Amino acid sequence: MNELVVVGCSSGMPSGVKSNSSYLLKTEWGTFLLDCGEGTSASMRRLRVNFDLLETVFITHAHPDHCAGLPILIQMMYLGGRKKPLDIYMPEELMAPMRVFMDGTYIFKEKMGFKFSFLPLKPNPAFRRGNFSLSIYPSRHFYGYTKLIKKHGYKNKMEAYIFGLNLKGKKVVYSGDLANFDDVESLIDDAELLIIEGMHIDLKSLWKGVVQKRVKRVMLTHLPDLPPSKLLRIRAQAERNGVMESKG
Repeated sequence: MNELVVVGCSSGMPSGVKSNSSYLLKTEWGTFLLDCGEGTSASMRRLRVNFDLLETVFITHAHPDHCAGLPILIQMMYLGGRKKPLDIYMPEELMAPMRVFMDGTYIFKEKMGFKFSFLPLKPNPAFRRGNFSLSIYPSRHFYGYTKLIKKHGYKNKMEAYIFGLNLKGKKVVYSGDLANFDDVESLIDDAELLIIEGMHIDLKSLWKGVVQKRVKRVMLTHLPDLPPSKLLRIRAQAERNGVMESKG
């Protein structure tokens, strides 16, 4: 039976009550982590997640609230005596900087006692095991950096991805971070679950779109700390627009 555990769902602004983006997916074909933002390891310990069950990590993009938890995750696995390998898929532009950071913070691969591998996300599917597959689709989340990158000669390639998951014929879409709802709209037809960030999209467009696309369930994430009254208003707005379910 498939199970989704929300390990962290805060926005880029650190929160006192929740970690950055991180979602644990338990399936009959393995246990997978979607993004690994700051605070992931501490939250996994609070949730009593067995680190040894985790087999593969997938990172949507290089913003630290989606990948900064990786070094501590690997350190915690080392301290916990992990032996089995860990595959970490990420945008290719992130691989070399992450290796440098690991070495610079003494997380040497020869020291850890288990093999961890950085692998590039390549279409498509980027990963397949049994009746589970993960495909990637480009997001324009980084496109606002275009002028800055060109002006200063940065090597960044602005790689950001949306994940399309197929679990035995059931579609789950995880948005990562977006430029706007247009990035994901064409991917969500008849989705069983849409996990979508709420910081960079127009919510009215979201509610209209998920109804038109026949999305069964919506999980609205990546929000700052909001008062309960504001969360209730967002939920009420979703329900008024005919969305079956919304979660903050």
